[in-house]
Amino acid sequence: MTRLALIITIFFSLIGANGQADDHQLDGDKDKIRKAYSAYVKNFVTSDFGAIADEFTYPANFKIKILSFIPLTITLDDREEMIEHFKSLRENIQEGYSYSTVDQISIEKTQEGYVADVIYSRFNAKDELLAEGRGLYSYRDVDGNWKMYAVEVFGD
Repeated sequence: MTRLALIITIFFSLIGANGQADDHQLDGDKDKIRKAYSAYVKNFVTSDFGAIADEFTYPANFKIKILSFIPLTITLDDREEMIEHFKSLRENIQEGYSYSTVDQISIEKTQEGYVADVIYSRFNAKDELLAEGRGLYSYRDVDGNWKMYAVEVFGD
């Protein structure tokens, strides 16, 4: 009976340790995604389109709404298409745009990887609010690096 109790104790200790290791891995992944998203925002603000393109894996999908209610998915197949896409976005951004802030970010585990749910604001050089928006940025592990593969933007 004592041996059985010992085996059960060891078994549940191992399960608990494994759960703690999973939680630690989850926290580490979330930190890496936060850093990857911060790099994306920095590159967006500075119009470093090549660096933005490097934050993605291909093909990458962008879900947008035309006239605020007609859904459209754009698939970009490679780095060059991504660079052109972001050049166009920056050319058509709010007049006077200077920088963006991340107001809130939450990261959740998905079957494919993670999704970062981000609320952001855009400002001009006088720190006046130009727009607010929300985006869902989906990430997957590509050779040990977290890369975006899908973006869905609301508002803005």
